[in-house]
Amino acid sequence: MMATPADLEAFALGFALSEGLIDTPADCRGIEVFARNAPQGGGGGGGTACEVHLDIAPRCFARLKERRRALAGRTGCGLCGIDSLQALDLVPERVTPRPWATGLPAATVLRAVSAMPALQVMNAAAGALHAAAWA
Repeated sequence: MMATPADLEAFALGFALSEGLIDTPADCRGIEVFARNAPQGGGGGGGTACEVHLDIAPRCFARLKERRRALAGRTGCGLCGIDSLQALDLVPERVTPRPWATGLPAATVLRAVSAMPALQVMNAAAGALHAAAWA
């Protein structure tokens, strides 16, 4: 996944939740961020890259092993991991509804979304960064 190096722990937890790798935040037992030297070539310009490792509950890990695959994030803008714009999937697969979402009032979601701009410090400075939130 492509991300800024800020708030990687929150990014990883949100990704694991939204992709159904874990069911609740409590299923994540630990998060570690490692800086690595990025390889030259293949689209990478060298420099430093980050890896985020999650320690997840055994039942979630067993489920993850059963469906082991390369994971291109469905929850991003859709551009990460594609070779060209022609490969952009304009009809993504439908997300499985989560039981907790059915009782979530629209006003609660709208209130959370309206609170985001004030918290997007990097977007205010650069004007071109995506944000995600857990409310």
